[in-house]
Amino acid sequence: MSQFELIERLIEANGGQKYWESIQSIAVDFYFSGPALEGRGFPGIHEVSLTIDTKQSKVVFHKFGNIRGVYTPSRTEVGPLDSQEPLSIRDNPRDGFRGYSQTTPWDEHNLIYFVGYAFQYYLAMPFCFRMPGFKTRELETHERPNGERWRVLNVEFPDDFITHSKSQNLFFDQGYRLRRMEYNVEIINSPSAAHLCFDHKSFGKLIVPTFRYVGMRDAGVSHMCAFVIQMKDVQVKLKGEIGGGSTL
Repeated sequence: MSQFELIERLIEANGGQKYWESIQSIAVDFYFSGPALEGRGFPGIHEVSLTIDTKQSKVVFHKFGNIRGVYTPSRTEVGPLDSQEPLSIRDNPRDGFRGYSQTTPWDEHNLIYFVGYAFQYYLAMPFCFRMPGFKTRELETHERPNGERWRVLNVEFPDDFITHSKSQNLFFDQGYRLRRMEYNVEIINSPSAAHLCFDHKSFGKLIVPTFRYVGMRDAGVSHMCAFVIQMKDVQVKLKGEIGGGSTL
């Protein structure tokens, strides 16, 4: 078995390359919460509705709590729910994290940037691994206490692909479902994260974990809860279909 064989099987399990190329956008509704979010100035459970453009790096937030927003790697926009116009625009939003630590409060632009790039990556997996500049290698199989064997793929991302960290380990079960991610969040110099995926469901032909638990591993303490993501719905829009995402 090789990393190339694993990637091919992951793609086949999610409908195949041609199916991915036929997708225009993916709309996701979910609840987002957690101690790390509260520590950055956004307490409580946030209801989020967004649309991911699969043909360019763009995510439109129709609702994130009481705001709307738009993410692209080079620009973020934030506005109130009752307006179609952005109240605030930030160019080069990644620079807005410069000097940030794990405890630095965020503003709305930080939030839109972080969640925007994260969800664009999450829903592009595993198809993005075929893109130019990606390097992959399969690591030793991870054996679970219950006897399950998870295949582990190390991925090195190209510099122009926005994600949590340049190198990540991804764990897939025998049904080719993503079960675990290991990375650190470079923009805030975070400790290693253990991102666990549960309750997988099919939306269109995509296999999507509907519950994600992100724990931080630091100072010998494992899985301190950071974020919780509970999916409500995922809508896959194919090319030529009427409806779908809007713009701020």
